[in-house]
Amino acid sequence: MKNQSAEPSLSWWHLSLIGAGGTVGTGYFLGTGIALKSSSWFTIPAFLIAAFATWIVYKRLAMMTMADPCEGSFCTYAGKAYGRWAAFLCGWIYWISTVLIMGGQLTALGILSRYWFPSIPLWVFTLIFAVLSITVVLLGARGFDIAEDFFSVIKLSALVIFLFIGASLLSGGRNHFHLNGSMPFDEGFNRMRTSLIFAFYSFAGIEVIGLMASRLTETKDIFKSGRALILCLGSLYVLALWVTMKLQAPTHFSSEESPFISVLNRGHVPIVASCFNGVILIAGFSALAAALFSVTRLLRSMADEGEAPRIFKRKWKRDIPLPSLCLSVAGMGIAIIASHLLPGIIFEAFITAAGILLLCNWAFILLSSFKLLDRDVRRNGVSLFALAILVLAISGTFTLKESRYGFYLSMVLLVLISLASLLFNYKSSRRLAKS
Repeated sequence: MKNQSAEPSLSWWHLSLIGAGGTVGTGYFLGTGIALKSSSWFTIPAFLIAAFATWIVYKRLAMMTMADPCEGSFCTYAGKAYGRWAAFLCGWIYWISTVLIMGGQLTALGILSRYWFPSIPLWVFTLIFAVLSITVVLLGARGFDIAEDFFSVIKLSALVIFLFIGASLLSGGRNHFHLNGSMPFDEGFNRMRTSLIFAFYSFAGIEVIGLMASRLTETKDIFKSGRALILCLGSLYVLALWVTMKLQAPTHFSSEESPFISVLNRGHVPIVASCFNGVILIAGFSALAAALFSVTRLLRSMADEGEAPRIFKRKWKRDIPLPSLCLSVAGMGIAIIASHLLPGIIFEAFITAAGILLLCNWAFILLSSFKLLDRDVRRNGVSLFALAILVLAISGTFTLKESRYGFYLSMVLLVLISLASLLFNYKSSRRLAKS
């Protein structure tokens, strides 16, 4: 099926690059420090399991996209499967989770910037990066594509370069950490469970491919784009984590410094560490801009379907949904204020809450596929297994002290969105009854 979008069409590899731009960010480069400290080498199986579940979710989304391409993607499919209340719920969960992701990215960018300028307040850096991300989005779809291509190549190259540097340090005898094979199974399982949310967060943004699939030159290439992206990211993620843990014990990791920067500093390559910190800044900024770009498009699509106020239908130059952008910017403003008031816990709280809401949306993708796709027993069985993994990841956030605030925050937000969805459904029913 040919692309019918008014925006520039995309090839499958181009969409994969954009997906990498929206996926590889500070959630991996900074957030994995929390997972490594709490879960040690059990972080690796957590990433493998998360990659598998991500592929299943993506595959089901791709199958629905192939059967029925639409701009609203998973929100539209939820509505077709369960009613407009589900589309409303799914859309606003995604919007709020993306705002939280942007808040986490902004906070992380501030933390990373203070690596060079420790005396400057965190909120100053968050404000600077917020303005820059808005500028990228104002370039329009074509400008955004070019920027994300550039950022994606840098980020993927950085992971490859880190692997080469790590391999050279290992070959030089800098092996500081050895696996502990005597740990009881239940303790190992619990450690892996607590790190699942950080692993899934590192794949957050993969659904951007679904949102932009309508721009593919050939819609069937959506499978190729996702397969290439998840295989590439999963391999680089796991290899980089393995090298990191071989070079440094987990007790040295924290959320205040990227584990990769920590390894390079302890390996006595500070110049490379400083350069790598700059690359991580680019990675985080790229993911921030991609999140802002995708969420503004989604809000416009929701307005078209009646699940958001009509004002968000309006467009500006270069097809930019300006009212939608302004609301997303307001969400970022709240994140900047929060990072100023609660600098010690806000990063962990944001990425945990965003991860939980993200997984709720992924669960909706699987549940929608049960009704909209064929009743193949094997495929549905695999999807149920992936759904169980998502539930397992959410349950693990309550057991870890660093992520408990995020768990509470996500539960409050889910209750509020659910109440709003019930009110929306009630008003929609009343409107239909009158007509």
